Amino acid sequence: LGFHWIDCVVASSTMTRKQRRTTRHLKTNHTATTEDGWNLHLVRTQNLNQEAVTCNFPVILLPGLGSSGAYTFDLSPDISLADYLAELGWDVWTIELRGNGLSDKPSLFSKRGRYWTIDTMVEKDVPACMDHICMHTGNSMVHILGHSM
Repeated sequence: LGFHWIDCVVASSTMTRKQRRTTRHLKTNHTATTEDGWNLHLVRTQNLNQEAVTCNFPVILLPGLGSSGAYTFDLSPDISLADYLAELGWDVWTIELRGNGLSDKPSLFSKRGRYWTIDTMVEKDVPACMDHICMHTGNSMVHILGHSM
């Protein structure tokens, strides 16, 4: 996450656990559509505290293969990387790739096909999510934090 990460961590290191738990976040659901027609679920987490440190670019939380974004990065208010990064001032986007979480699932009768590879996710899902995020934030770049792919 570059130097912005260091700045944000230092600025928020004085927050207590109770303060982190009571920080208010805005979570909004979004849908990005891939070029081959799959609808992908994204959750945007933002800090509602206007005094929070603002980091320059959105950060994407990319879960591991076969895992949902909520299960990997947003288990509960006390165990949530998405909430923690939002507290630090990041504009956090948790994405769910095809077949996982609230994104489209394969269907026996679907014309889109039932099979895909990691390459498909990298070549179609991630770019569709990045385009959606850049369009909604007005940024031309994003940070990506991936887990176990």
